[in-house]
Amino acid sequence: MGSTSAKTARGQAGGVARTVCDRGAMERAGATCEDAMRRCFPLDRADSRISHARLTRDFCRPLDCRIRAAQLSALQGRATPVVVLAVLILFACVAAFSCTVFCVNESEDIFQALKDCGLAGADLAKTWTRARNGVRERLGCDRIKGV
Repeated sequence: MGSTSAKTARGQAGGVARTVCDRGAMERAGATCEDAMRRCFPLDRADSRISHARLTRDFCRPLDCRIRAAQLSALQGRATPVVVLAVLILFACVAAFSCTVFCVNESEDIFQALKDCGLAGADLAKTWTRARNGVRERLGCDRIKGV
């Protein structure tokens, strides 16, 4: 068996896998990578300089224990569990649905409160009430039938 550049160890908390970096192996891999880039994309040719720089940055520079540790800590620091986001979205949907149901059921009281506060005139409240009653009649959802 050959030497590996990173060995996996099991963490104590939650069995999370973490890597232990072998600095010597990483330096050898980085040197091999940079040598391959120099052979495939020589720096003396103008057309291959950009490719050399980009590919070296993308593939050879990450072969460093310090860079890998920084990338790992950045990934662990910003990871938000999907479950938390799903619960927040579910909560927002339930809240929106509850507000909609409340506004539909209590629309007459809401119109009266807006009228009493002076935020809505009597004409606006009457227009909203007529529109709501018209929609209920067209849909066959007359309030008296439901009681």
